[in-house]
Amino acid sequence: MDVNEKLQQFGQSLEEISNKEYRQIEQDVDNEIKTGIEEEIKEYENKKQANFDKTSQRIEKDYNKKVYNYEIQCKKEIIDEQKNLKENLKNEIRNRLVEFVKNDRYQDVLIKSIDERINKDWR
Repeated sequence: MDVNEKLQQFGQSLEEISNKEYRQIEQDVDNEIKTGIEEEIKEYENKKQANFDKTSQRIEKDYNKKVYNYEIQCKKEIIDEQKNLKENLKNEIRNRLVEFVKNDRYQDVLIKSIDERINKDWR
């Protein structure tokens, strides 16, 4: 082998080595980029999940608060309605009793009741 062939072979060896190193560097860079992108995606997904969780908890808290306030309001309305019904019933009973006492039948019932009681006690 002469010097030119040796130089040509040396040049080819250098080119092969440099191409091999270039491919290795390119693969390393691609892996670094891929790893960096995957980490950024994972970080982004984690932030979005945390934000979603926080928003979900806030929405659930607001919902529960509204349900609680609605239940309280309904209970107050029920209590108010019960009070009104009791008051109306009391007034109706009072009015009927007043009307009954004014009625002649009341005297008859009262006298009869007194007579029965007296007769029972005298026996």
